[in-house]
Amino acid sequence: MANSPSGDSVVERIVKLLSAFGCSTPALSMSELFRATSLPSSTTHRLATELLAAGSLDRDAEGRCGIRVKMWELAARSNPVEEFRRRGLPMLAGIHEAVRQHVSLSIPSFEDFTVLYLERLDKIGVVVNLAEIAGRLDMHSTPAGLCMVAHAPHHIQAELLSC
Repeated sequence: MANSPSGDSVVERIVKLLSAFGCSTPALSMSELFRATSLPSSTTHRLATELLAAGSLDRDAEGRCGIRVKMWELAARSNPVEEFRRRGLPMLAGIHEAVRQHVSLSIPSFEDFTVLYLERLDKIGVVVNLAEIAGRLDMHSTPAGLCMVAHAPHHIQAELLSC
């Protein structure tokens, strides 16, 4: 049940807070977290403090918060996507060895036409790759996404083309 002016539930607010962290923002001060989430500052502070106490967030020497390993543990040990990634990694490594190019393991989301990257092996010496592990890219802008659309049912292809 929502108890906020925005109508967001506590869970929605916590997800918004955790979603503020990313590759380019692995640690945020309380004020940065407040700006990134657009939550009231008191809510941001209260939820972050509770997540710190629960061991889901950590605070560095400068007082900036970041996601702790505990969050990964919770997700990895019970997530079927992690099992898919683990089983696919040897095949991905074999392909990477054979072609010596970027290779990735990803899954489509036809609800929002994005590709979720589960694993990535880069060409040696090259660092330019937009695909980040646990990151999403628009389906129409990636080779993996275009391949997935090409093999999708016709109604999915038509829906993407109508956007």
